Amino acid sequence: MKWSSKLENISKIGIANIAGSVISVGLWFIIAGMLQTEKYGELSYLLSIGGIVATVCLIGGPQAIVIFSAKKIQIQGTIYVTSFITSIISAVILYVFLQNLEIGIFVIGSVIYNLTIAELLGRRTYSEYSKLFLIQKILQFVLAIGLFFILNQTGVILGVALSFLVMLKYFFKTIKENGINFTLLKEKIVFVMNIYLRDLGRALNGNIDKILIGPMFGFSLLGNYYLGLQVLSLLSIVPGIVSNFVIPEEAAGNSTKRIKLYTILLSFILAILGFFVAPLVIPHVFPQYQESVTLIPILSLAVIPSTISSMLISSFLSQENSKPIIIGYAISILVLVLSIMILGTKFDVLGIAIAYVLGQTSYAVFLICIKKYAIITK
Repeated sequence: MKWSSKLENISKIGIANIAGSVISVGLWFIIAGMLQTEKYGELSYLLSIGGIVATVCLIGGPQAIVIFSAKKIQIQGTIYVTSFITSIISAVILYVFLQNLEIGIFVIGSVIYNLTIAELLGRRTYSEYSKLFLIQKILQFVLAIGLFFILNQTGVILGVALSFLVMLKYFFKTIKENGINFTLLKEKIVFVMNIYLRDLGRALNGNIDKILIGPMFGFSLLGNYYLGLQVLSLLSIVPGIVSNFVIPEEAAGNSTKRIKLYTILLSFILAILGFFVAPLVIPHVFPQYQESVTLIPILSLAVIPSTISSMLISSFLSQENSKPIIIGYAISILVLVLSIMILGTKFDVLGIAIAYVLGQTSYAVFLICIKKYAIITK
């Protein structure tokens, strides 16, 4: 694929992804302004539980759908049905233990949305992907804010959950067109399970910190931490767009080396921007989140290793080699958990920020070593 064509395709998903991601981050900034730090921390705690459970239900996961769709392997329907049934069972279990209906709806909706949007990306139907991505983000914003005034923080969770259902028609259409083929799933089970473990690792890596910080250090500190992560999400928008683009492109056999290099260079600029600018702005916008001023400069540095990791992940996935990714997540989670316990206890909010960066850095360093020395194969 020519460089001009790559830029055109990136722009198709880029504009919608930037707009959608800004809307999403903007939602959490607005909610932060309307909630006290403790309530904001409790909200992030519940969403983290929902995020982990949803990933458990995603048998094979979105990345498997991206790869198989790009390679025109018709396995989507089987994964869809299996994941959907699992999500319903999980929603019932969550209601029994948490007495929270909204989190169960969030899990079901998340499964439907993530699988369907992954298929659109894998088929490289970038225009349709961009349109639906943006529609979901707008709905999420409107429903979450609207229901907040009716149900408070519970309404935020319900609003996000309901916005996912924009994909419902496409979800069942894929099941109808692809059918169910467990024989094909059996043939690909090793790769599917490796991807599944990889997605579980990513979910734990992205949520275990919040689940630990709340009970250990208080939900007020967690609220500040979660606000800091929203700033990091804002800085990670462009690298995230490129990551979404390069996975199906590499799976289809197209080179993306040049794009990856530019994206990594951009991450250094974004890290500097977050380190120096964000702490000057946050106190004026969110005066009640004082501890986030200490967190944000350190957290901003994590955009560099996370970008490097995402670029390397695409190479491994395009080769259907997920073992390094799984092992890398295990290392990252271990480093993150131990760092939170040790550094968080000793240095409080600063230690927690450093722990997050160490977790991301350990993952990037591991993948670089594996890529360079080809130690782990399929």
